[in-house]
Formats: sequence, C-alpha cells, structure tokens
Amino acid sequence: MTRNIWVLGNWKQNLLRTPAGELAAGVAAGLGDARRACGDDARLRVGIAPTYLALDAAGPHTGDHLWLLAQDVAAQESGAFTGEVGPAMLR
Repeated sequence: MTRNIWVLGNWKQNLLRTPAGELAAGVAAGLGDARRACGDDARLRVGIAPTYLALDAAGPHTGDHLWLLAQDVAAQESGAFTGEVGPAMLR
C-alpha cells in the first residue's frame, strides 16, 4: 500500500491579504519541484490554511495540487456566535 505524503501549513494569525496571496502563489509555483522530488507526484498532498480574511487572496492560487483549507469552522450554521465562521461563509 502506498502512503500519501501530507504537507499542510496553518498560517495562524499571520499575513494580511496581499502577502498571503503572494505566499500562496510562491507555494503553488514551487510545487512542481516538490512533486518531482517525491518521485510519485500522486502521493504528495499539499494544503494551505491562511487566515479567514485572506482566503479570497490565496484561493486563486490553489487547485488540484494545492488545497485551500480553513483554520476553523463553527459547529453551528448561523446564529449569535461572536467571532465564529460558519460553514456557509467558507463556500
């Protein structure tokens, strides 16, 4: 059985929108070399989790080989939950 190689980056509370988009573009650009270094590129899984406010800036640089991840999501769809991000807000 072949194992997948997972590389996930949680950016915590770092980077504003523009730098987050630039870093996402850099990660996407460097993926080709990383995938070739793994030998079997189908095994490499890479994801980035920028702040909620930077998801839209990082998103255009993601796709089949670079996943866009959320850092956190509320258990509730909506309601009076200060500071929470509901699942529908991530779509």
